[in-house]
Amino acid sequence: MSRRRWLALLLGGAALGTCRPTAGLRYPVRLLGPDRELGHRLRQADFPRPTETRTTGTLIVGGGVAGLVAGWRLHEGGRRDFHILELERKAGGNSRNGRNALTAYPLGAHYLTQPNPLNEPLIGFLQQIGVITGFTEGLPQYDEACLCAEPAERLLFYDRWQNGLLPKSPLSHLDRQQIDRFLARVHALKHERSPEGRYRFDSPLNLSVFDAAADELEGQSFADWLDAEGFTARPLRWYLEYCCRDEYGGLLAGVSAWAGLHYFAARRPRAANADPSTVLVWPQGNGWLVGRLLERLREHVQGRQLVFRLTEHADHVEAWVYDAVAGRSLRWQAERLVLAVPQHVAARLLPEVAWPSGGAQAPWLVANITLRRPPAGWGEELAWDNVRYGGASLGYVVATHQLPCHSEGPTVVTLYHVLTDGDAGAARRLALNRSATDWAAWVEAELETMHPGIGGDIIELELWVWGHGMACPVPGRLAALRAFRAGWLRDRIALAHTDWSGLSTFEEAFDQGWRAI
Repeated sequence: MSRRRWLALLLGGAALGTCRPTAGLRYPVRLLGPDRELGHRLRQADFPRPTETRTTGTLIVGGGVAGLVAGWRLHEGGRRDFHILELERKAGGNSRNGRNALTAYPLGAHYLTQPNPLNEPLIGFLQQIGVITGFTEGLPQYDEACLCAEPAERLLFYDRWQNGLLPKSPLSHLDRQQIDRFLARVHALKHERSPEGRYRFDSPLNLSVFDAAADELEGQSFADWLDAEGFTARPLRWYLEYCCRDEYGGLLAGVSAWAGLHYFAARRPRAANADPSTVLVWPQGNGWLVGRLLERLREHVQGRQLVFRLTEHADHVEAWVYDAVAGRSLRWQAERLVLAVPQHVAARLLPEVAWPSGGAQAPWLVANITLRRPPAGWGEELAWDNVRYGGASLGYVVATHQLPCHSEGPTVVTLYHVLTDGDAGAARRLALNRSATDWAAWVEAELETMHPGIGGDIIELELWVWGHGMACPVPGRLAALRAFRAGWLRDRIALAHTDWSGLSTFEEAFDQGWRAI
C-alpha cells in the first residue's frame, strides 16, 4: 500500500479497523501489558504434573534481550541443541515493540548508545546485523539510517522549546556556574583511570573499576553526593533527577552516587561518522534489535511457557514448565540452563538461594499516541526526544523521526511515565488498576501541558503498563550484586539478566547474555 493510501485510510478512520471511540473520549484506546494472569500463576503454584519429558543441550529460561543474546551466541558457535522458553507470546522483554497502520513504535527501551571501544562483543554484533557497515582508520562507520537524525532533543523551558535537555536560558549566574562545574567534574571522571590503566567508569559494568573509592560512592545516594559537593542549583538538580528517572526509574535520593555518575562518565565511544553523543534509534526502538536477534532464533523460541520449578542434578538440570498453549505441563532436562529472568521470578524458582536485597522495580506507562499532525511549539522545531521541564512524565519520542517526511502528516509519539512516588508495590497497584479511560485522560492532560489543544489531534491511543520495570540501583545494590555473583557456585545454572548487572540497559543485557555462554 502506498504511503498516500494508508495516510488517507488512517485519517479517515478505516485503518483503525473495528475500534470505536472509548466511552467519554473522542478516540479509541487500548490498554495492554505483559500477561499478568499467567505470570501470577507462579505465586499460586497450581500446575498439573508433567506428562512428557523433553531433552536439550541448553535451556534458556526467559526471552528478553539477555536470553536472546545467549541463544545468539550458541547459534553463532554452531550449536542448535538449545531452546528458549518465554512467558509472553512474543520475545523481547522490555525491548518489544508495537505497530499500527502508520508505523512501528516502542513499548519500552527506545535507543542504544554507541558502544565503547572495548565492548568488542556488542561491536561485533552490530557489524553482523549491518548497523556498523565498516571501519575507517579503526573507527566504526555506522549506517546513517540508524543514527538519530537532528534535532535529537529539545526541552520546553519557560514556555519555549530549546535545543538539548539541560536547561540553558534563562538561568542565574549561580545556576550557570554550578552546571559548568558539574560538567567539568564528570568530564574529568570520564577520563579517570585506575593505576592499572582501566577507566573507573565503563560500559558494560564488568569493565569498570570497583575499589574503595567506588564503594564510597556506591554507599551513598546521588542526592547526598550532590549536597556534599555543593550542587544545589534547581535546574541542574531537575536535569539530574530526570536522567535518573529516565535511565533507572528512581529519584536522586534513591539512586547510588556511583550509578548517578556512571550515567555521565562511562560512555566514550568513537565513530568515523557520528558525534559521541549521537544515539542509535529506530521507529520501533530496540524492538528493531530484537527483530535481528529473532531472525536466527525464531525456531528456538517458544512462547507462553511458564517455568515453575527448577532442580539441579549431578548431570543435568530439570525444569518443570507449564505450556499455556496446550494447557499441560512438561519436564525439560538440559545439560545446562541459563536463567534469564528478573530476580523476583528467580526467587520463586530457586527459593533456597539467599538473593540480594534492594532494587525495587517501579511501574512504567508507555503510551503510543497517533496524531493527525506532528506536535509544534514556540522555539526549536520538533526533535526525536521532547521533554517539559518539571513535567510529570519523561516526555515523548517521535516514532517517525527517522523517516524523510517525519515533519508532515500523521505521526506516532511515544510518551513515557515512571511512577516513582512512594512504595513501589502501592505504585504498581495504582498503575495496574487504573482504567483505560483514566489513563487516557492523564496522558491527554500531560500532552496538553506541552501542546495546548493537542487533544483534538489524537486519532488513537495505545497504553502499555509495565508492572515491574527495571530494578533501580539503590545505594549498596551494585556492591551486593557483585558479592552475590562472586559467590554463585551453581555448575549447571548461569544467571543472565540486567537484574544481575544492576543497570537496565541494552548494553548490560547483551553483556549478561554473552557471558552466560
